[in-house]
Amino acid sequence: MGTFVLVHGSWHGAWCWERVVPRLQTAGHTVIAVDLPGYGEDHTPVRDITLQAYADKVLAAVDAAEEPVVLVGWSMGGIVISTVAEQRHERVAHLVYLAAFMLPRGVIPLQFVQPTREYRESSRIFRYRIFEPDKGISWVAADGVRDLFLNDANDADVAWVTKRLQHDYLAPLVTPVQVSAECWGSIPRTYIETLHDQAMPIAAQRKMQRLSPGATVHSLATGHSPLITRPDETADLLLTATTSIRTDQRSTGEGRNTRCAGSRVGSTTAATSAPRRTYCAR
Repeated sequence: MGTFVLVHGSWHGAWCWERVVPRLQTAGHTVIAVDLPGYGEDHTPVRDITLQAYADKVLAAVDAAEEPVVLVGWSMGGIVISTVAEQRHERVAHLVYLAAFMLPRGVIPLQFVQPTREYRESSRIFRYRIFEPDKGISWVAADGVRDLFLNDANDADVAWVTKRLQHDYLAPLVTPVQVSAECWGSIPRTYIETLHDQAMPIAAQRKMQRLSPGATVHSLATGHSPLITRPDETADLLLTATTSIRTDQRSTGEGRNTRCAGSRVGSTTAATSAPRRTYCAR
């Protein structure tokens, strides 16, 4: 069986995966949900929080695994798994982006979601996000939690998430993504898009799929947080990623271009095959 490393998004922590983790474990997999620096049980000070600090925390889990891992990023976690994959591509068997940033080289995440007309009309993030630039953090207004993350959730789930949210950190979001075809682009990818997402609108998700083609695409008829509202369907789709991992890749990472192991720079061109879609409108 495989090893999953799960990376949360902004304002959340490893706790957001707790409904998915047992489902993957029941299928026989090892599962590691990481608290990024400054989130959950990790109390790294703001001054030390960078995109590389996020990556280093996940790299520690990846390096400790007995085999190449399935690396999953939700939302902001996408920039983290891309960074990790670029720096340790031989230790990652498959990448899964769950309603997540999947950006090409040089793109700054916060600039990608600046309030153009396209995003103003479909995303609620600009309505509820509160910036404190002097402190290097941002918050989500409590009255926006349902609208942003849980527009398909019940009241109990909204209350559960709202009381656990915390501030987010700006520095990683203004750092250009560094990926290359030789490293990140050598890893099989899955993109799970969320059709009714009001935080990362489907138009933005599909724009990223066009900018970084080559992923197998699955669709869920949910808001931004299917890991909370639809854990069964989310786990099922994560499990499909393991079917594409060859036995020799699990044990050795064989078949990868090892010239770029640990590289932080490289070509901007990823695989160019068209995305393959399946729809899970449950």
